[in-house]
Amino acid sequence: LDFDRILMIKYERFVDPLVTSAGYLFLMVVMFFAVPAYDISFDAFMVIVGFFTLLKSSWLLVVIGKPDLFWGWRLMKRDMKRYLGASLLGVAGYVGYSNFPIFILGAVAAPIQSAAYAGMRSLMQPLLVVVRSLDIIDKNFFPARSKQDDDLRTPFLRLFALYGGGALLITVLMAVIGEPLVRLVYGEKYVEYHYLLVGWGMIFVLLSMTSPIETVIVKLGKINQYNLMRIPAGLAGVVLSYLLCADMGAWGAIIACLAGWIISVSLALWLMRGVLFPKAPVN
Repeated sequence: LDFDRILMIKYERFVDPLVTSAGYLFLMVVMFFAVPAYDISFDAFMVIVGFFTLLKSSWLLVVIGKPDLFWGWRLMKRDMKRYLGASLLGVAGYVGYSNFPIFILGAVAAPIQSAAYAGMRSLMQPLLVVVRSLDIIDKNFFPARSKQDDDLRTPFLRLFALYGGGALLITVLMAVIGEPLVRLVYGEKYVEYHYLLVGWGMIFVLLSMTSPIETVIVKLGKINQYNLMRIPAGLAGVVLSYLLCADMGAWGAIIACLAGWIISVSLALWLMRGVLFPKAPVN
């Protein structure tokens, strides 16, 4: 889905990513009922999901793709020279606070803690798909080529408030209906862990606000600096996972993930401080 969004926005096909995301959501809803009804195994389930992604990618290739392999090879070599090193470090940082906590959790805590952590995260996934699809549509709020702070400030603040405020409302909703929601989806198995939804809601707030932040950083030409700034966030996630997961279980992993997101978003906002606090013009 991320690949769809990146490619389609370049061709100004703003509705198509929403369609593919909705298709994936529909597939998950169908499988939610089909798996227990027809006793579908995990392997069969993954084959079905893989077949869906294959069809989706094939559709993308037919609708948009007109491969020029020679030009693509030149583009890839150019971009690898410019961005590969910083991007790899950025991915490592992101993994440190996004994926690493559950690895530590699985190693030092009871299996039910990892299951609860992943189960509560899964309940947020449909919302993440919606946010990422809306983000690709909302990117046309930003000027097409401008890197001027004043040109970027107004659309950024509007989308930042919209995404952050909407995600915050959802977090409050999770706090109110978390227990019946978990009981509805999972039965009684994970009801006692419903409070983890509040933690995931807070992570969802930060993740949502990241979408307009990253758009501005790319337009400012600071993507390499942004990737490098993810390293301390990743280190924080790794360290806190080691310190907290053994005693606090799934909640410790969520705290580690949340701390990494806070550091990442804070450093990103500092990187684009010129947009937030533009200098007054000199007479």
